[in-house]
Amino acid sequence: MVGDFLTNWSGKIISEGVTTMHEANVPKLLTVKQAAELLQVSIWTIRRWIHADALPCIRIGREFRIKRDSLTEFSVMRENFEKS
Repeated sequence: MVGDFLTNWSGKIISEGVTTMHEANVPKLLTVKQAAELLQVSIWTIRRWIHADALPCIRIGREFRIKRDSLTEFSVMRENFEKS
């Protein structure tokens, strides 16, 4: 599960039966802010992970975009690491 709850971009909680970001209608490419909101961390944490090459991203001009699938995989790996 991506987390105990997810919110859509208007801020409404959509936890009822949602188990993946795909089911929550999350866009395929996320901004740093959107990724931070989904993982409940700061934008600076997301940027640190990107610059450390821990979180794969796409650079578009001066901005970063994170693939939804990459964020899902990263989240699972992070959860597994924290458990061990």
